Amino acid sequence: MIVKNTSFGAATDLDGHYKIVFPLDGTYTVMASALNHKAMSKEVRIMKDGSVTVDFMLESDVLSLSRVVVTGVRNPQEKLESAVAITTTTSEEIEEANPRNTADLLKVVPGFYVESSGGEGGNNLFARGIPADGSFRYVAMYEDGLPVFESPELAFANIDLLMRVDETVDRMEALRGGTASIYASNAPGGVINFLSKTGSGAPGGLVKFSTGDYGLFRTDFNYGGAWGEDWRFNVGGFYRQDDGIRDPDFHANQGGQLKANVTRLLDNGYLRFYGKYLNDKNIFYLPIPLTNPDNPEGLEGFDPNYGTMTTSSARWMKVPAPDGQIFEFNLQDGMHPEIKSVGGEFDYDLGSGWTVNNKMRYTDVNLEFNAIFSLDNPFLEGEFAQMKIDEWNAAHPNDQVDDGVYRYRYARGL
Repeated sequence: MIVKNTSFGAATDLDGHYKIVFPLDGTYTVMASALNHKAMSKEVRIMKDGSVTVDFMLESDVLSLSRVVVTGVRNPQEKLESAVAITTTTSEEIEEANPRNTADLLKVVPGFYVESSGGEGGNNLFARGIPADGSFRYVAMYEDGLPVFESPELAFANIDLLMRVDETVDRMEALRGGTASIYASNAPGGVINFLSKTGSGAPGGLVKFSTGDYGLFRTDFNYGGAWGEDWRFNVGGFYRQDDGIRDPDFHANQGGQLKANVTRLLDNGYLRFYGKYLNDKNIFYLPIPLTNPDNPEGLEGFDPNYGTMTTSSARWMKVPAPDGQIFEFNLQDGMHPEIKSVGGEFDYDLGSGWTVNNKMRYTDVNLEFNAIFSLDNPFLEGEFAQMKIDEWNAAHPNDQVDDGVYRYRYARGL
């Protein structure tokens, strides 16, 4: 239940009962909405020290055009009333879509072309009509009304690396074009907003276990409810590990997320605090090198359908820096975001059409990106050795070497 053109409302209990406390006398429009039902509005006249009972009987809404949205609009309104293109996806619809990663879920948005084959992160999104080379350029990603990170793309840091979809997500709202650039920076293509569950008057939750081939094990949980009449809470997250569809001889993906929020309901608004901790290691899948461009085929001893260049044989890497330092990287860490985030939201209706809404968030991000990239066409070790011999002879005409002097070998680390 919400009161139009204000920021206050109420959730019903299991029996459909609700209570809204109005700060001032006057005439208000109360709107009732529920999943897959048409919203209904009624005008209510509130008198001093009085109470009014208003009942609603909602009809089914298969197309969900009456769903209330909050992304890219000044006040919450129905999708049907919005002048811009908005796509909404509930937690039930997300579960039905069963996305492989955050980018994969965005395929439900018309006008977005998504390439999600890289793994958990580092994928590409293209907004129709806007030239881009991939990444998430020109599309902002929000969580609970604030940017997950201000820039949607940096070098080896696409925004989907910093966002995970789990059972704590209540719904996703995507605004394409239109007013997106007004409500988000660098977002002419659109803004995507993931809204978290915040608990309701009736306590409830779930624990879910998933398993599958390729060594997959995942557990999700979410629980929310009320502390008395004025407090709401929600806590949830996930832990997952698997070997990946292209097995690198170590866990390709391992890690999880924990999210929590608590809300204090006010007579004409609310105060909310929340936090998130994400620590997840993910493999990054890249194109597989092939030979014979006219009739592509895999390298000898390498299966192009299930092989990967990310291998335990090259797990530890040492990279020299210009100042003489040696940096050591673990390929098993892969794409490894560690995010600590805390924030709050204050929403208060002052009456007479005035509303105060303030959001804040502090985020600490530590991101590693470790992967093996295939850039040039592959060649055999003998060809590589001969190429180096030819380069040497061309540069040293008075110090020629014969074929067979150099050999190129791969030494497996212990």
